[in-house]
Amino acid sequence: TARVGLTVIVLGSSAARVVASSAHPVPRSFPAAKLYTAISRALASGHLPAVRGSAAHFPALLAPLLAAPFQALFSPETAYRLTQMENALLMSLAAVPVYLLARRLSLSVRFALACAAFALLIPDLVYASYTLADPVAYPFALGAVAAGVAALEHPTRRRQLLFLGLALLATF
Repeated sequence: TARVGLTVIVLGSSAARVVASSAHPVPRSFPAAKLYTAISRALASGHLPAVRGSAAHFPALLAPLLAAPFQALFSPETAYRLTQMENALLMSLAAVPVYLLARRLSLSVRFALACAAFALLIPDLVYASYTLADPVAYPFALGAVAAGVAALEHPTRRRQLLFLGLALLATF
């Protein structure tokens, strides 16, 4: 069925990305990776978002919020690995809104599953191994597109609020 196919695509991609992330034993030197790790540590210790004691004033806080429990409960190495696993799963979940969008466009189940798989084969998914905001934002951005198309096709308050919520989460 479509659910089984979509589940296999998401879990397969997530597992492949977790295995691929093992090649990154420490954070790469992306400035954003260091920022998000520092913000996660600040949030985990019960402080406001901060980097080296200075307040961090930018809206992309969802990724550090999702990683903060790992920073609070585990060693830095384990927290990093768990964050990589979380990012792999989140990026792989992007297949769901792509599948829903393809079905809304009246594509067959087979083509919709192919679209979902293609959404997970793009080179940008290499960033699932890093502690950036991209892995968190990707499924929400695609979800906002799918919700926006649904809201344009049949405008309801619920669909419009779903679009707005997903767009805000992608930005956050």
